[in-house]
Amino acid sequence: MESSVRGGTVQMDPTKRPNMEKVIVRFDKIRRSLSGWKLRSRVVDDDEDGFERITRTCFTLSSYALHHKHELASIESRIMRGNRCHCH
Repeated sequence: MESSVRGGTVQMDPTKRPNMEKVIVRFDKIRRSLSGWKLRSRVVDDDEDGFERITRTCFTLSSYALHHKHELASIESRIMRGNRCHCH
């Protein structure tokens, strides 16, 4: 995916590079093809080992939970009361 956005933009000869309009169209097409979950997920380094991946993922999830604790508490209370959650 990344190379398809960068594709051509790193040419040494500026005349071979796409103009900004083409880059924006290409980026928008890729962005629209991705889910909201994918767009908000953590970027994983290519050289992460298993332990580092688990550690960083746990940190990311706990940060998310702390940031959204009020929303999560509301969802939890609805579940406990047996009401359906009408989340977006």
